[in-house]
Amino acid sequence: MGGLVALWFLLDIEKSAFHWVWEDVYLRWQMYGRVWWARQQRQLRLAAAEAAATADTVESAERIVASELLDLFIAFGSLEASLPADKIYALLALVPYKSLPPHLTPNYDLPFRTVYHDYAQFVLQHTGNINIIAYFPPLGGDAPSWVPDFREQIENDRSGDSKGPGHVDISPDGLELTVRAYDLGECISVMSRPTEGVEYGIRGYPTRCPDLRDVAARVDQEIVTRTAELRSEDVDVILEEWLGLPTSTTDPDLRPMWERARRELLHKSDGVGEEDDELRFWLKLATTAFNSFATSTGLLLYYSYNNWGRLDPPAVGDRVVWVDGSHFAFVLRPVEGGKFRFVCCSEYCSDTLVVNAMKRSGLEGQTPFTLV
Repeated sequence: MGGLVALWFLLDIEKSAFHWVWEDVYLRWQMYGRVWWARQQRQLRLAAAEAAATADTVESAERIVASELLDLFIAFGSLEASLPADKIYALLALVPYKSLPPHLTPNYDLPFRTVYHDYAQFVLQHTGNINIIAYFPPLGGDAPSWVPDFREQIENDRSGDSKGPGHVDISPDGLELTVRAYDLGECISVMSRPTEGVEYGIRGYPTRCPDLRDVAARVDQEIVTRTAELRSEDVDVILEEWLGLPTSTTDPDLRPMWERARRELLHKSDGVGEEDDELRFWLKLATTAFNSFATSTGLLLYYSYNNWGRLDPPAVGDRVVWVDGSHFAFVLRPVEGGKFRFVCCSEYCSDTLVVNAMKRSGLEGQTPFTLV
């Protein structure tokens, strides 16, 4: 009888919308699988801890732990914490934290904004991977624009690899970050169309093609007015028959990207079934396809749903840049002194497609951009 009661209790909890507690962090029940994964992975991470402990230099040990932290920040970005600092501190048991520099030792007397800044600086300095700022909104306030707000992960279903080449320079005072990137061009148009019941929008910025305004307007209108048909049509049909754009038959680079987007969207952890979720699914799929086409032809399309009010929209005059090895194009806003402020980033895009677009545009060489 006791076993039956326990079984009923577990089933009841699985159906509930409450949170459970893991150390000082509150997670939704759906996150349980990720935590179980993390605890399994902890055995594998012991090898990383041993490597850090026997590293030839302090720099090597710190680089190992920074890489581990980067993976965990992205994997567990949607967890909730009773204290903002615990969004970071609760993950330290999963990394060789003894290799952290002394100033990163957990200290609840520090403002959480200082904690976020210090850890972001540590991870960026040792991994050079600027992708981290694509997964979280900027911290804002008096913090540099490149410091993520770890309290809230962006709900964008991005699926980029957290690994990747990169190098950044951060000023001694920790306020400026300089990264070398390809200057894809200036934003010359911005578009958006919110739909009742679903927050989404399409915002386009061309880099080499002035007629993006017309193309994006057609995409926008077709997605809004023909959502029901989207459920039964193939992406090629959407682009070729509805919009008159090239498809995978004319650009083979697009097909793998579209198929990957379809697979990942069909296996979303939160599922598809509610009307709004289903609508967002098809909006996402169609727009991902258009992103692939746009990127491969020298255009970039910024797309967002669920993030209204959490990210600043692009504006005319913003610069669009791509960092070698990244899966995102970054939108930077010019400020005084020839420097820039990070605004937002594009939807996930294949680095191969970006390289092809640059070749077609004759774009060569990287430019240093300093973010404040």
